[in-house]
Amino acid sequence: MARERLHGIDLLRWPLMIAIMIWHYSSALWEGANSHEYFPFLPSFVIWKAVKYFAWTLGFSGFAILFLSFFLMGYRGLKKPIKFVGFLVLGWILFSLVTHYPGDMYYLNWDIYPLLIVGFLSIYLLQKTNYRIIIGAGLFGFFLTWIPFWNIWTHFSHHFLKEIFVGDCQIEQGSFPLLPWIGLIWSGYGLGAWAQRSVWSRRRSWELYVWPVLLGITTPLLGTYTSIQAGSTYDCLSFRQPPSILWSHLIWIVFFIRLSFFEQVQSFLSKKPWVHFLSRFALTNKFWLFYFTHFMVIYFFTDSWGAFLRTGPWVSLLGLLLIFPVTELLIHVLRKNFKF
Repeated sequence: MARERLHGIDLLRWPLMIAIMIWHYSSALWEGANSHEYFPFLPSFVIWKAVKYFAWTLGFSGFAILFLSFFLMGYRGLKKPIKFVGFLVLGWILFSLVTHYPGDMYYLNWDIYPLLIVGFLSIYLLQKTNYRIIIGAGLFGFFLTWIPFWNIWTHFSHHFLKEIFVGDCQIEQGSFPLLPWIGLIWSGYGLGAWAQRSVWSRRRSWELYVWPVLLGITTPLLGTYTSIQAGSTYDCLSFRQPPSILWSHLIWIVFFIRLSFFEQVQSFLSKKPWVHFLSRFALTNKFWLFYFTHFMVIYFFTDSWGAFLRTGPWVSLLGLLLIFPVTELLIHVLRKNFKF
């Protein structure tokens, strides 16, 4: 089953990635106008209210995608890591160039790209060790995610070092610092390696008792990310939520991942034509390429037509709706001509 597509995980990617696209589009569109509000059309436009509520409810989607992606690498193995790191370095340079503002001190901002570079290199080294070390790294990574480093290491003599290690909310550079988010990468990878060894397609009797307890305890904390103001400070504040809030949401992602491995679930979904239809898109079968490409599409839209897209709610909504098909089309061209 290790080489078979897990349809439940394919479906899980869709709402998470759509929520990420909404946030990236809104932040790119309105930061360019020096706005502190990412959804200014809410009072008069019910569709944008629904869009915001969906994205806000899944405000943890970036963490979930990071965990899910490295879980799959632990489960299936990481192929051609050095080649992928080269692709990430290129993406980091391009992303830094298109998001650079004249007042920035550095052209290379710390964000998801450099974290992934460090993550992939560390996973590459872990693959050369043994199973026990990989599981140990996963447990250590899980431990790291429970430490609020931003409250402990508050004094850095250099802003860029602070941005790298814990994030710097004062200059709105708080996205995916090394600590604790390298821990989320290692914990996802370790869980995937454990799932591969333990044959997750089989249901254990103890799960009938453990899962209801875990989900019941965490249910009251669901939706906490909606309490964060959706504006220019959202990123940094979302990265600094208490660890209990983070895992109260991520445990549901682990639960849905677990369900995807059950033979009954896999068999049921494999018989549905619409599931196979969704699996054809690059969002599912070339996820990383989709993730990086959608960034470029968004910033091309907002840099080229930002003033026009901000003229009204219907126009801004049209821009949002075009991101997915344009990204898919661009990936189709890349795969056809450059063998991505």
